[in-house]
Amino acid sequence: MPPRRKLNEFERGRAVAWFQDGVPKREVARRLHVSISVIVRLIQRFTATGRVQERRRPGRPKKTTPREDRLIERLALQTRTASTSIN
Repeated sequence: MPPRRKLNEFERGRAVAWFQDGVPKREVARRLHVSISVIVRLIQRFTATGRVQERRRPGRPKKTTPREDRLIERLALQTRTASTSIN
């Protein structure tokens, strides 16, 4: 079985539009090269919420700001041989 492929927002919108135009789910799945279950779940989510965006997923919140992330990356690239210090 091939690895799962995520549909981007444009493809999700296109799939819903095709389905609303009367294209069968199986044909929509074939056109987008995904399994039919992906399309079925997408249509179910669209009919329930009216949206095609993925819902937020839980996860640990970030503790560093984007600015701190850039600083860490820059320092790591400047001094590649330095080890990290544990404070």
